[in-house]
Amino acid sequence: MDNSCEVLLLCPTRRNVDDSNALPWQPRRFNHIETVTDDQSMASLQLFSGDATYSTSMRKDALKSVLRVKKEGEDDDYCPKTQAEELLEMRGKETTFFYSDLEKICVALLCEPGNDAKN
Repeated sequence: MDNSCEVLLLCPTRRNVDDSNALPWQPRRFNHIETVTDDQSMASLQLFSGDATYSTSMRKDALKSVLRVKKEGEDDDYCPKTQAEELLEMRGKETTFFYSDLEKICVALLCEPGNDAKN
């Protein structure tokens, strides 16, 4: 099983404005493909895409560390469960949260000593 992901970046480029028939901006493919293989990046990509199931224990550990991070300046009400649910909702996959690996990890994070999250 291949545990890597290829990321294709798309970027806008300016076409020749002297061509009166051309639109001023046209999207084009940028020929850079990055292969991501580390669990931290893969867990982040999976979470961002709305995945709630993670294939390996290493990926689950990486997801836990991604969700554990509270950025400087964030509210004291930061809750990894709320953040994860919001990402799934943005992708239209909120029903996959219940009984998933993602929910179990969020609950485990809420039970960690020193976590004052409200949700």
